[in-house]
Amino acid sequence: MTEKTTAAWLPLAAVACTLVFWASAFVAIRHLGHDFTPGSLSLGRLLVGSVCLAVVALSRGVEPRSYRLEDGRLVH
Repeated sequence: MTEKTTAAWLPLAAVACTLVFWASAFVAIRHLGHDFTPGSLSLGRLLVGSVCLAVVALSRGVEPRSYRLEDGRLVH
Protein backbone atom coordinates (compact mmCIF):
# COMPACT_ATOMS: atom_id res chain seq x y z
CA MET A 1 0.00 0.00 0.00
CA THR A 2 1.43 3.36 -0.98
CA GLU A 3 1.48 6.47 1.15
CA LYS A 4 -1.04 8.17 -1.15
CA THR A 5 -3.48 5.25 -0.85
CA THR A 6 -3.12 5.23 2.93
CA ALA A 7 -3.78 8.94 3.15
CA ALA A 8 -6.97 8.55 1.10
CA TRP A 9 -8.76 6.20 3.51
CA LEU A 10 -7.65 7.78 6.81
CA PRO A 11 -10.18 10.66 6.75
CA LEU A 12 -12.98 8.25 5.92
CA ALA A 13 -11.96 5.98 8.79
CA ALA A 14 -11.86 8.96 11.15
CA VAL A 15 -15.36 10.06 10.11
CA ALA A 16 -16.69 6.51 10.47
CA CYS A 17 -15.22 6.11 13.96
CA THR A 18 -16.56 9.50 15.02
CA LEU A 19 -20.07 8.66 13.83
CA VAL A 20 -20.09 5.26 15.53
CA PHE A 21 -18.78 6.60 18.84
CA TRP A 22 -21.09 9.62 18.78
CA ALA A 23 -24.13 7.47 18.05
CA SER A 24 -23.22 4.92 20.70
CA ALA A 25 -22.89 7.71 23.27
CA PHE A 26 -26.56 8.61 22.78
CA VAL A 27 -27.57 4.96 23.17
CA ALA A 28 -25.52 4.67 26.37
CA ILE A 29 -26.99 7.90 27.77
CA ARG A 30 -30.50 6.69 27.05
CA HIS A 31 -29.75 3.39 28.78
CA LEU A 32 -27.97 4.88 31.80
CA GLY A 33 -30.08 8.03 32.14
CA HIS A 34 -32.41 6.39 34.64
CA ASP A 35 -29.58 5.43 37.00
CA PHE A 36 -27.30 8.49 36.89
CA THR A 37 -27.82 12.24 37.14
CA PRO A 38 -27.07 14.46 34.12
CA GLY A 39 -23.99 15.85 35.85
CA SER A 40 -22.46 12.46 36.47
CA LEU A 41 -23.18 11.39 32.88
CA SER A 42 -21.44 14.52 31.61
CA LEU A 43 -18.47 13.93 33.88
CA GLY A 44 -18.24 10.35 32.67
CA ARG A 45 -18.25 11.43 29.03
CA LEU A 46 -15.53 14.01 29.70
CA LEU A 47 -13.40 11.46 31.55
CA VAL A 48 -13.70 8.89 28.75
CA GLY A 49 -12.82 11.54 26.16
CA SER A 50 -9.85 12.74 28.18
CA VAL A 51 -8.49 9.24 28.61
CA CYS A 52 -8.88 8.53 24.88
CA LEU A 53 -7.09 11.76 23.93
CA ALA A 54 -4.31 11.05 26.42
CA VAL A 55 -3.78 7.57 24.96
CA VAL A 56 -3.59 8.98 21.43
CA ALA A 57 -1.24 11.80 22.46
CA LEU A 58 1.08 9.52 24.41
CA SER A 59 1.14 6.92 21.63
CA ARG A 60 2.28 9.63 19.20
CA GLY A 61 5.01 10.82 21.53
CA VAL A 62 3.48 14.16 22.47
CA GLU A 63 5.12 15.32 25.66
CA PRO A 64 3.07 17.29 28.18
CA ARG A 65 4.13 20.90 28.65
CA SER A 66 5.32 22.04 32.02
CA TYR A 67 3.75 25.17 33.44
CA ARG A 68 4.63 27.35 36.39
CA LEU A 69 2.71 30.01 38.26
CA GLU A 70 4.16 33.49 37.80
CA ASP A 71 2.38 36.62 39.08
CA GLY A 72 -0.91 34.75 39.28
CA ARG A 73 -0.67 33.43 35.70
CA LEU A 74 0.35 30.13 34.22
CA VAL A 75 3.36 30.42 31.93
CA HIS A 76 5.44 27.84 30.10
